Amino acid sequence: MKKTILWLIITILIVSIVSTFSLFGCAAETEQAEAEEETEVEAGEQTEEEVEAGEQTEEEETEAAGESVAKAVYDWIGAVVEVPYFIDHRVGLEIAEDTFNIETKYLGPQGYDMEGLVNTIEQQIGEDPAGMEIIGFVEELAP
Repeated sequence: MKKTILWLIITILIVSIVSTFSLFGCAAETEQAEAEEETEVEAGEQTEEEVEAGEQTEEEETEAAGESVAKAVYDWIGAVVEVPYFIDHRVGLEIAEDTFNIETKYLGPQGYDMEGLVNTIEQQIGEDPAGMEIIGFVEELAP
């Protein structure tokens, strides 16, 4: 019993020491990166914030010219979409729309309908989306 406790304490001590040294290594890399960034700014280069503030994005330039910009469409497809776990995915999709300036679709049958899920997938393939996330956990969906 005493041997087991001794090994446990030694293991915890070793893990603590390794973790501490790992954290010190990260701090050194961060300080070095900050020092390099300051050197670049002192040398007369613009920071990313200055560049972003002074330039319009391609999308803004296109909109200013009166042309419409087509957003990339990404589909989320799953079964039992009414389950709260998957409803939370919809919130993530809405955040992604705002963050990445894309359009998302939250699709799938109500309830456990694998045939409906397969039909939804086939329909969306025909629309050629920029990407699809398919939540499938049954063998019927395997290629």
